[in-house]
Parts: sequence; C-alpha cells; structure tokens
Amino acid sequence: MDKTTKSQIYNVIYSMADFEIKKINPCDFRDNRCVKDRKIGTTERCCSGCTYFYNHICSVEALGCKLELCFLVAHKYPGLHNLLRILKDLSTRCGISLEFRKSKEELLGG
Repeated sequence: MDKTTKSQIYNVIYSMADFEIKKINPCDFRDNRCVKDRKIGTTERCCSGCTYFYNHICSVEALGCKLELCFLVAHKYPGLHNLLRILKDLSTRCGISLEFRKSKEELLGG
C-alpha cells in the first residue's frame, strides 16, 4: 500500500475514533484530572511525559494513543473499547504502526 493511501486511511481511522471519544467523553476531565486520577488518586496520566502534550492538549494526531483506553474507561465503556479494538485491527491490517507518543509523520515516514 502506498504512503498516500496509508495517510488517508490513518486520517479516517483517527477521525472516527476522535468523534466517538469526543461524543462520549470517557476520560471525564474535571479540574485537569481524568476519571482514573480522581478514582485512584494518581497523577500519572496516559499523556504524562509525552513531548507532544502541553497545555493539556496533544499537538499531534497520535493514532496509537487515540486508540487506547485505560482499564477503568475500557471497563465502563465496552462499546467504545470494542470499536477502538476494531479500528486497531484495521490499522494493523493496513500496515499502520500504532506506537504510542508518535506523530503521523513519524509513523508513516513523512
């Protein structure tokens, strides 16, 4: 599969995941703390330490990160979890790497 096609597939998969996550808001951020932070009392977020995450916003479309949920959220939203698993499978079948904390350009060699 050529790079342009992979890029287009990446965009569609990312957009689908992003839409569902924004619609459901599974992380339920309040006062800069997600549901896991509040429930367990941790300050180690999924994005902690990522160079692309600053001012509480991810600056890239990191598909590997977008398709993951913490165990609390995955358990609470099994439908979303299953959808993201399907999108992960589709990504890997299309030869798209799903490494965490990597931009689209890093993953597709752009």
